Amino acid sequence: ITDDGSSSITERGICYSKNNNPSTNDNVIKSGEGKGSYSLTLDGLEPFTTYFVRAYAINKKGTAYGNSVEFKTDKIRHILSTSVEGFGTIEEKVIKEGTFGSETKYSEGSIVELNAIPSNEGEIFVRWEGDIESEDNPIQITIDKPKSIKAIFEDLRIYIPDDNFEQAMISCNIDDVLDDYMSMRVALGVTKFNDGSCDIREKGITDWTGLE
Repeated sequence: ITDDGSSSITERGICYSKNNNPSTNDNVIKSGEGKGSYSLTLDGLEPFTTYFVRAYAINKKGTAYGNSVEFKTDKIRHILSTSVEGFGTIEEKVIKEGTFGSETKYSEGSIVELNAIPSNEGEIFVRWEGDIESEDNPIQITIDKPKSIKAIFEDLRIYIPDDNFEQAMISCNIDDVLDDYMSMRVALGVTKFNDGSCDIREKGITDWTGLE
């Protein structure tokens, strides 16, 4: 306020409405009195809505208004945080209107499909944990608040009946425990049993079940 018209400002602030040229009969936020600059924050506005706002000042001569300014509120957005345990990835697909920001943010009411994808055929998806508890895959979720969801993957295991064979795998750091089973995910990465550092010849192996 730069000019009080030779009459002291007894009240000043802003008024706002969904209609143009709001007045003090609409929503009002007061900000003291007198000349000078001031700033205020509007809270509790509806998302994705057009509003009009203008400053006002009151003295004994009446009420004066500033220019009416139009603005539109943004949609409410929530962060969806995903993580994995084991070996795999999560694919996100928007089924119903979603908005991305600097982080993974979706507008409220969006429907997002999550698909847990194992890293290879030796890994299997087991369940979702966190804000969603389910064994379904893929799964669709409605974004109505910030959510954190984890996909749990586990190794498929190969039956190894010959202890000599499994012990040879342990010696080659391919397996870890002598329990008649071996991780398929790890086994799929094996291309050679005799590379100089891991030689399983003359280990007394009679049953190669699991090698396939």
